[in-house]
Amino acid sequence: MEKIITPPKVFISYAWEDDVKIWVRDFAIRLRRDGIETILDEWAAVPGDQLPEFMERSVRESDFVLVICTPKYKSKSDNRTGGVGYEGDIISSELYTSRNQRKFIPVFRKGAWNESAPSWLLGKYYIDLSGDPYDEGSYHNLLRTLHNVREAPPPVGRPPGYVDRRSEDGKSNSKEPLSAEKKAVKPVRRRILVSIVGLFAIVGLWYGGSVLSSRQANAAGTTVSPVVSRTRTNTPIPPSITPTLTKTLTITPPGPTPLPLEITDDKGVEMVLVPEGSFMMGSEFGDENEQPVHAVVLGTYYIDKYEVTNIHYKECVNSGVCRQPKDIGSNVLGYYFDNPNYVDYPVINVDWDMADTYCKWRGNGTRLPTEAEWEKAARGETNNSYPWGDALGCEYANSQYLNQFCSLDPVRVGSLEKGKSPYGAYEMAGNVWEWVADLYQKYYYFTPVTEPDPQGPLIGDGRRIRRGGSYLSVQYYMRVSNRSADLHYYYDDETGFRCARSFTTP
Repeated sequence: MEKIITPPKVFISYAWEDDVKIWVRDFAIRLRRDGIETILDEWAAVPGDQLPEFMERSVRESDFVLVICTPKYKSKSDNRTGGVGYEGDIISSELYTSRNQRKFIPVFRKGAWNESAPSWLLGKYYIDLSGDPYDEGSYHNLLRTLHNVREAPPPVGRPPGYVDRRSEDGKSNSKEPLSAEKKAVKPVRRRILVSIVGLFAIVGLWYGGSVLSSRQANAAGTTVSPVVSRTRTNTPIPPSITPTLTKTLTITPPGPTPLPLEITDDKGVEMVLVPEGSFMMGSEFGDENEQPVHAVVLGTYYIDKYEVTNIHYKECVNSGVCRQPKDIGSNVLGYYFDNPNYVDYPVINVDWDMADTYCKWRGNGTRLPTEAEWEKAARGETNNSYPWGDALGCEYANSQYLNQFCSLDPVRVGSLEKGKSPYGAYEMAGNVWEWVADLYQKYYYFTPVTEPDPQGPLIGDGRRIRRGGSYLSVQYYMRVSNRSADLHYYYDDETGFRCARSFTTP
């Protein structure tokens, strides 16, 4: 039975400016798509309502209030004029009586911050959504706050040796008393060491005496048999044990049959081989969550050659196992998923659970790739920034370059030949974000990798990882080491996935 999640309720307070009204409406739509029950006056208030009562109820019953800060909002709020002024009175009252000071979140939209924020908000940490387009990282930070998902702090390590139980002059103050067990062990070790030294001394005296006797006898003209005789004897070997010399032909068994570089699974999906071996994961030049660079060992596995397409996902839907995408449209098209012209385009608007269900439906151990498997399949054993190398352009990836979009929608899978990964996987940068199996933990890379095939952290911050960027991403997010994360029920028209499966020797 699917767990019912109550979405957080959010009220948006803003000034009625023509450009801001349009922006706020689009912003509210996006929040609702991202799992936020957004209350907007134009949706919730109808003619005949008492607007002061509506405002007061909305502010007090919401989990959060987003204050869209503009110069006009500041002027109306500080001067207590219009609806904004009335909301300011309500909000100020709530600020002083409520213990939840985090309920009111400033969202900086335009102007300068000190010219846009009301006086009662100036000391607060705000979300910067100024500019067009606004920063996606800031929006994701807001979304995590509304969903009450925060980054886990890094683990606390051991103090370095030079500060560990030492005095100011640098000399160790710690002389740990020996336990009874350690006291008992030390004499035994000493006796063993003395015995070994004595044995070597006896052998040395015996060998040295033998050599000296031999040399003295030779000097006297007599023959003394050496300790180890190399003299051949002519004693015949009895016929019963006379060896027979035969020529033996040694046959080296053949090595394992090479695995096919590409396969097609039982559901008709093409997959490419990623051979076992190690690679360097992460980047020293990216975000903090991509560091440090570390070696990872992976076994042999196969990964989908292409992002999962509409037609392949539809087969799972028709089987009754998978749910239909949460939106059948795309960024441009209102009719995308069932559109016969887009059967070989990547499926979108699927959350992590839907992607996980589909991969398992494929059978034979098929599953979402781990984060490490995804990154190796994208970069190989190179340190390239992108699957194909370091060049940029629409011939390599469907994305955004210098504020120019290659496409405002996903492109057909396999379209970008120049953008293939070292193992022949297509569109692993740009086109659509791809879900992977791992839970997200910002400082996970600080944990030493001691076993092959790491599966990610056992405990994360509630989110799952997406990789690769999308058709709307700038090149920074397309890097093979970039890590993004969202709640498992998150979906949008920029997110799809691909599957993998391990190879096990029969």
